[in-house]
Amino acid sequence: MSKRTEDETEAARKRPELQKARFQEIQEALQMARQKQQKDVEAEKELDLIYRDEAERLWRKREAEWAAEQAARAKLLQAVLNERAQQVDEKLSRLEVAKRENMEEREKAIREMQILRMEAEAEELEKEEVKVARAV
Repeated sequence: MSKRTEDETEAARKRPELQKARFQEIQEALQMARQKQQKDVEAEKELDLIYRDEAERLWRKREAEWAAEQAARAKLLQAVLNERAQQVDEKLSRLEVAKRENMEEREKAIREMQILRMEAEAEELEKEEVKVARAV
């Protein structure tokens, strides 16, 4: 046999082994690609979970901020209402004092008028008595 025929025979004999080895390599590459794809899917799920957790955390934080702001507004409103109520109470107290003072002044004026009227009547009575005493 010639060298060439021997080489061809040898190549023909090794061909199934090479094909089997290539097939095995392809199977391994496919298996690695499937594993990588599965890892990528798992990594994507994990990232989705992380994003969802982060979004929930941020939402809870935002809700807490809103609640704090609402509480601050309510506290401020209550402080304003309390201050206004105090101002109204003080004004009512001042008005009561002024009303009482006016009433006292009115009563004093009435008493003074009564005293003046009584004095005028007494003077008039005295003048009448003097007239009657002179006439007698």
